[in-house]
Amino acid sequence: MLKTETIERERKFLFWKLPHKKVILIDKVVNSNGKVILKRKSVFLVSMDSSEDKIFRRIKIVDREIQVFRHSRDYQNQFIELYDFCGKYKGRRIWKDGDFYKTK
Repeated sequence: MLKTETIERERKFLFWKLPHKKVILIDKVVNSNGKVILKRKSVFLVSMDSSEDKIFRRIKIVDREIQVFRHSRDYQNQFIELYDFCGKYKGRRIWKDGDFYKTK
């Protein structure tokens, strides 16, 4: 089971509020006993206007394996880490077209 927690904090400089906020996303993969198998944390600085349409899930469960999506601005540094359901690292592969958007 995949669980996502979201924590939002306003940012301040001395006594003033800044026009952006800090958003922390914590993705967890939990087995049927409640034990956390895999946990990933993301930190974003988001302006107030664009915070509503920010939907990005970094972890996906497909065909008895856990996929963790790693992204960066450089196309060559984008890859998918593969884990089994025990949390053991199986390897990594490059993103292909439609990997992130496919649903099963």
